[in-house]
Amino acid sequence: MSESKRGGSITVMKTDEPSGGDGSSSGGGEESGSGGQGGGAVLQHAVVTSTYAEKYPYLSTSKYPEGVLFPLPKNTRDVIQSKNGSYLNLRSGTTIKSSDVTIQNLAFGGNNTINSIKAGVEGTETVFRIGLDWNAPFSIALSPGPVSDEDEIGASYQFAANTVTITLDYASELLAENVEMNLSSSPIFSGAKTQRIYDSKFKMYRYQIILTMRKTGKYYGCYAEYSSNTLVLRFNHGATSNLSGVKICIDPGHGGSDPGTISGKDVDEKEVALLQAQAIADELRARGATVVMTRTSDKYLSLEQRAQFGDASNCDLFISVHYNSAGNDSGPYGVQTYYNTPFSQPLAKAVQAEVQGVMPSSKWNKYEHYNFYVTRSKQRPGILIECGFLSNPSDEALAMSASHRQKFAKAVAQGVVNYYSAYR
Repeated sequence: MSESKRGGSITVMKTDEPSGGDGSSSGGGEESGSGGQGGGAVLQHAVVTSTYAEKYPYLSTSKYPEGVLFPLPKNTRDVIQSKNGSYLNLRSGTTIKSSDVTIQNLAFGGNNTINSIKAGVEGTETVFRIGLDWNAPFSIALSPGPVSDEDEIGASYQFAANTVTITLDYASELLAENVEMNLSSSPIFSGAKTQRIYDSKFKMYRYQIILTMRKTGKYYGCYAEYSSNTLVLRFNHGATSNLSGVKICIDPGHGGSDPGTISGKDVDEKEVALLQAQAIADELRARGATVVMTRTSDKYLSLEQRAQFGDASNCDLFISVHYNSAGNDSGPYGVQTYYNTPFSQPLAKAVQAEVQGVMPSSKWNKYEHYNFYVTRSKQRPGILIECGFLSNPSDEALAMSASHRQKFAKAVAQGVVNYYSAYR
């Protein structure tokens, strides 16, 4: 490899190709190193086939994906550096599950050119369209905030991000003449700048688009997709008046062959969860929201299907409705609101503040961080509400009461209104 530049110097570093976790050579030694384009070599790639492939910390085999790592959308591709069971370690420095991809032998794209960046308001979203040579990985990070789930994200944590950073892996060049970022009418971003960085650990250039938020904590998630070689990022706006223009997905827990917990009076959780979810949906509609439900009858849905329903509906919020149980211990009572992603914390706090007001005072009334499957989405804020303990006779009686379910639904809806109002 050679390259010349006027007024500069180039250092080309060649390293041995690393050995994959399965004992095979995986390539990726110097293909995207300093100075060289490195494209053309046929290497084993992971190509995302699921709607989103969750990321895991590099070289890890974590049980759950982390709430702070933005997933890779369908058609993203990257070189496989090594394999570890059902996990694939990628050249850009992240790990994904093999079940989310197909493995293909492809010509490596090498250093990527950002051919264009177009950004502006489209309806109720601020949209970025980033033209690239090839569908490379990227990340979206919120700052300040936790950098991993190892950080404390609990009741004491307060989401207070004021910057969003889009990092484009392998990007070595930006055609600045094709950059048009008009954010003057965006309700969530006030400005943007770009910078190129070099990652010495993974021996690649990356470009960053650093976005300044108009108001601390005013972030509502992002939908991402690759359309040909254009990365499209759609950042959600908040509600402007009541809940007008907001699409909310309500997910009644369990259903069909999955009854959930069973109360002392042989009432299935799936039945009261559906009744409570329908009441919440009605209250949200009354406040101007568009509501879709993962189920409206007694049918089974997997956790994956529920999350995929939220993605397919392009909803702005996701609320899963459940009831708790302490087994044979009838003592615990109260309501809990759980969140996963850091930017869902304000929603959980706002809803919990309202719903615990219609429940008896209890040390179990609280909101907290937990890695429930249906709350992992980075596309929208999501919460899971445990509306009471069916193992407790008093909570069980409230769950069976239509008038209480109505009060509880009003409290949930008011919590959602308060959440949006706080960031206008």
